[in-house]
Amino acid sequence: VARVAPLRRARPPARRASRSPVAASAFPVFEKMVGTWEDNIRYIEPQLEKTPVKLVGVREFAIDGDVVTLKSSTRFPNGKTLRLAFEGRRVKEAYGLKNVVRFDRVPWDEEVEEEEECEFPKTAPDDCYYPIVLLAAEHPGKNVLGLYPGYSNEPIPTYDVVIVREVSVETGETVLAETITLIDDESLGTWAAHSAQEITAEGKLGGVQLWRSAHTRCAMPNAEKKGK
Repeated sequence: VARVAPLRRARPPARRASRSPVAASAFPVFEKMVGTWEDNIRYIEPQLEKTPVKLVGVREFAIDGDVVTLKSSTRFPNGKTLRLAFEGRRVKEAYGLKNVVRFDRVPWDEEVEEEEECEFPKTAPDDCYYPIVLLAAEHPGKNVLGLYPGYSNEPIPTYDVVIVREVSVETGETVLAETITLIDDESLGTWAAHSAQEITAEGKLGGVQLWRSAHTRCAMPNAEKKGK
């Protein structure tokens, strides 16, 4: 857990980060995403043509016991910001999907709920954003042998992946399907590549959001070249 009309999430939390064995076993991939991420988003039209739209944002994940908290802040080109907060809990079933983490929207601030800045007209009463839930399935990566016999005897790592369905509470229909892949780099640390396919109310494929997120503990590419 961003839609360009309106933009989503995207997804980050006020709760403390947990490194407990319970949290790690309950959320094997989200445990690796705890912390703050810087997002860069490109937008592709439904006709698969690139657009000049580029967005930036910040998201934060935290785990406290059996709850994953996600808070995100995404800035539009006109300077307005969309802020979203969610709390996720593992459920046996939701909207036909089994054993997923269901993220329900919560106020950005538990004590003071500030009025949200809307990039687009309100889509529902008293809400700047579609009433949605995020359903996430974690798929931890594993080391596997070479793809072909005799090709390699060295373990080939697979990536940690989170598959997300953004579902409308009002209709039960999926409005966005996203895949998040965590990529570990020895020099840069952990990055996340997202591809999010929007789905229209008519069930047709809409635009595509291309996300690249960097954990703030990671070095930015070519950072040492800045100022030279």
